[in-house]
Amino acid sequence: MKTKIRSLLLVTLLFCAFSAQAMNLRWLELSPVKYFDEEDWRLLKEAAQTALSDKPDGEGVKWRNEATGHYGSLTPISH
Repeated sequence: MKTKIRSLLLVTLLFCAFSAQAMNLRWLELSPVKYFDEEDWRLLKEAAQTALSDKPDGEGVKWRNEATGHYGSLTPISH
Protein backbone atom coordinates (compact mmCIF):
# COMPACT_ATOMS: atom_id res chain seq x y z
CA MET A 1 0.00 0.00 0.00
CA LYS A 2 2.87 2.40 0.77
CA THR A 3 4.22 1.87 -2.73
CA LYS A 4 0.87 2.81 -4.27
CA ILE A 5 0.71 5.94 -2.09
CA ARG A 6 4.22 6.90 -3.21
CA SER A 7 3.25 6.23 -6.81
CA LEU A 8 0.13 8.35 -6.45
CA LEU A 9 2.22 11.16 -5.01
CA LEU A 10 4.62 10.89 -7.94
CA VAL A 11 1.78 10.97 -10.47
CA THR A 12 0.23 13.95 -8.69
CA LEU A 13 3.50 15.83 -8.80
CA LEU A 14 3.93 15.06 -12.49
CA PHE A 15 0.53 16.50 -13.31
CA CYS A 16 0.87 19.73 -11.37
CA ALA A 17 0.39 22.67 -13.65
CA PHE A 18 3.62 24.63 -13.71
CA SER A 19 5.72 26.30 -16.35
CA ALA A 20 8.29 24.01 -17.94
CA GLN A 21 10.65 26.91 -18.58
CA ALA A 22 10.39 28.35 -15.08
CA MET A 23 11.18 24.96 -13.57
CA ASN A 24 13.90 24.13 -16.09
CA LEU A 25 11.87 21.25 -17.48
CA ARG A 26 12.44 22.00 -21.13
CA TRP A 27 12.45 18.27 -21.90
CA LEU A 28 8.66 18.42 -21.60
CA GLU A 29 8.61 20.61 -24.71
CA LEU A 30 9.82 17.60 -26.69
CA SER A 31 7.40 15.08 -25.19
CA PRO A 32 3.91 14.09 -26.35
CA VAL A 33 2.32 15.75 -23.30
CA LYS A 34 3.04 19.10 -24.93
CA TYR A 35 0.11 18.39 -27.23
CA PHE A 36 -2.37 17.17 -24.59
CA ASP A 37 -5.58 19.11 -24.17
CA GLU A 38 -7.66 19.33 -20.98
CA GLU A 39 -9.61 16.17 -21.83
CA ASP A 40 -6.40 14.21 -22.42
CA TRP A 41 -5.16 15.24 -18.97
CA ARG A 42 -8.51 14.39 -17.38
CA LEU A 43 -8.50 10.91 -18.93
CA LEU A 44 -4.88 10.31 -17.97
CA LYS A 45 -5.49 11.38 -14.36
CA GLU A 46 -8.60 9.20 -14.19
CA ALA A 47 -6.64 6.21 -15.49
CA ALA A 48 -3.85 6.88 -12.96
CA GLN A 49 -6.35 7.00 -10.11
CA THR A 50 -7.94 3.74 -11.27
CA ALA A 51 -4.56 2.03 -11.71
CA LEU A 52 -3.37 3.06 -8.26
CA SER A 53 -6.63 2.53 -6.37
CA ASP A 54 -8.36 -0.40 -8.03
CA LYS A 55 -5.78 -2.52 -9.84
CA PRO A 56 -3.26 -4.97 -8.41
CA ASP A 57 0.43 -4.43 -9.12
CA GLY A 58 1.25 -5.40 -12.69
CA GLU A 59 -2.26 -4.92 -14.09
CA GLY A 60 -2.50 -1.95 -16.43
CA VAL A 61 -5.16 0.59 -17.28
CA LYS A 62 -5.48 2.06 -20.78
CA TRP A 63 -6.94 5.42 -21.71
CA ARG A 64 -7.81 7.00 -25.06
CA ASN A 65 -9.21 10.33 -26.17
CA GLU A 66 -11.12 9.65 -29.37
CA ALA A 67 -11.32 13.37 -30.15
CA THR A 68 -7.55 13.88 -30.25
CA GLY A 69 -6.32 10.35 -30.88
CA HIS A 70 -4.04 10.54 -27.86
CA TYR A 71 -3.79 7.42 -25.73
CA GLY A 72 -1.64 5.65 -23.18
CA SER A 73 -1.48 3.05 -20.46
CA LEU A 74 -0.40 2.98 -16.84
CA THR A 75 0.72 -0.08 -14.88
CA PRO A 76 1.37 0.15 -11.13
CA ILE A 77 4.31 -1.86 -9.86
CA SER A 78 5.85 -2.28 -6.43
CA HIS A 79 9.54 -2.05 -5.71
